[in-house]
Amino acid sequence: MNALLLYRQDHGDCLTANWYINSHGFPLGRWVDSRRADYRAGKLPADRITALDKLGMVWILRNSPDPTSRLHRHDNHFTSMLHRTHAWTVQIGTLPRSRDRDANGVAIGRWLQRQRHLHRTGQMPTHRLRELETALPRWTSTNHRQ
Repeated sequence: MNALLLYRQDHGDCLTANWYINSHGFPLGRWVDSRRADYRAGKLPADRITALDKLGMVWILRNSPDPTSRLHRHDNHFTSMLHRTHAWTVQIGTLPRSRDRDANGVAIGRWLQRQRHLHRTGQMPTHRLRELETALPRWTSTNHRQ
């Protein structure tokens, strides 16, 4: 569970991809998927369910027949991280550096670094680019002063 806690601190949620392997070589995505299977089969002890719930475990990924639900989840994550990063810049007065985390331990610096990468490689959707430019006018700058 410590690996999942670290993942949540870095990514802001517990929505690991099935193929995800952490930096220590632990197949966290498969582990999370196995816990979901145990949960559905009624094989997961109540204390484990409670502990995973406290971490923010998402037990059912497809709770809606809506094929865009994954997109909604990604958009919600983007919006949440943008709000966290904006709050940081207002409070601290600078853009977060790659290793910076907000007061809740969420890796907003890493998230911003990823957005810069997506922008540089032409992979960022236009609507997200507009949102970033509105909330963080100098977000592409590596000079961290806002």
